[in-house]
Amino acid sequence: MTIQPATSVPGVAAPALAEPGLPTAASINSSTARGVLNQLIGTPLSENTYRERLACMIADPSITSWQALTRDPGQLQRLQDNERLRWADPAAADETLPTLAQALGKKNVWLPEVDNLNANILKHLTAQVAEKYLTQFQSILQDPAPALLQDVSIVRGAPSAGKTTFLTGQFALNTDVVKNMIQNRMPGTSMLQVHDQGAALVQQFMSPMEKRLGQPLTRDALYLWPNDFNQKIADIARLSQEPKLHFHDIQVDLATLCCRILKRGTDEAVMDFNVLSQFFSAGLEHRGPSIESVKNSQDRLKEYSLSAWNGQQNVLVAQRAPGAKDFVIKDQALFDKVTARDSRSVQAEVERVRNTVINAPFIEAFSAPLTPAQASAFGAALRRYEGQTFEQALKQHAQRKPVATSVAARVLASVVPG
Repeated sequence: MTIQPATSVPGVAAPALAEPGLPTAASINSSTARGVLNQLIGTPLSENTYRERLACMIADPSITSWQALTRDPGQLQRLQDNERLRWADPAAADETLPTLAQALGKKNVWLPEVDNLNANILKHLTAQVAEKYLTQFQSILQDPAPALLQDVSIVRGAPSAGKTTFLTGQFALNTDVVKNMIQNRMPGTSMLQVHDQGAALVQQFMSPMEKRLGQPLTRDALYLWPNDFNQKIADIARLSQEPKLHFHDIQVDLATLCCRILKRGTDEAVMDFNVLSQFFSAGLEHRGPSIESVKNSQDRLKEYSLSAWNGQQNVLVAQRAPGAKDFVIKDQALFDKVTARDSRSVQAEVERVRNTVINAPFIEAFSAPLTPAQASAFGAALRRYEGQTFEQALKQHAQRKPVATSVAARVLASVVPG
């Protein structure tokens, strides 16, 4: 893949003269991007290599924003390696090191152009929060008595389970939306490339804002692992002594998750089959602990629901209704299916779906229970990958070239970041 000459790199104005001895954006392509980037990283900050580094990202989709646009990506790589070690061999990891997200939120980590971009996004998030939590902001400025806290939601589920749809109408910090903000300011980059940057910005914003407001904030996230939902429950308990938590858990079968990901555009989160199946498995594996955490947090809980997709709609499986004290199972057989799956049966489903071929009979059977509009949209998306397995289709889908589709992306297409 060869990118266009320097003057047409989207979102970045070309300098009058290139720095002596440095490669220009026009000379960067998919086969040279890594080597060029390594050369650029070694140059002094004063030489202003942002434009060429961004060109490396656009030329090679495997290069992330922190690998290309930070001052010391080598040190950050060591932090990411240590994080991965925490998962694979916790005893061998260095617990004194910060996480990659924590490091990315510190000062003087990014290039100046990206620091400005990040600062603008944080200001935008602050304005959104101020609009939603105006009473709390006014209380901080004028009223010695704290404002009444608003409710907060945890919506648990794998990617494309329907969490964002469930949260429609509520304020929720969404990492994917922040990633879109970054993409709009760096056209030509993918969501995967800016994932860590977006996650770090949300983390950098959320914790201090909750402390200043004295108000827990809803985050549109996965909450699949115990550490994630237990930490959020603990944060809510620390900030509020009243029942403020709405906890909703959504279970969707793996084939449907795959189809929903294949219908997504390049401005939405996509992933390969192995990553998606890991999220799916984690959702089932840790559902029991999530229910126990909910039962142990009755004094903070306002309501709980567990639902499952039946091919046409989400059906209620278990519930603790607002104002009630009892945890009620609505469908025992379905409850057992989504809470007591053994690892062997989960892995069997993963392998079956991995090798499922997307063909006309599958598309017809999958679309049959849906509304005509939904069936048409899914049919069009799935027919692009007809004849491939889900594993093959998701891999190809994740490698598509980013396309700017939002109004913001088009407006910002010729604006220098920051």
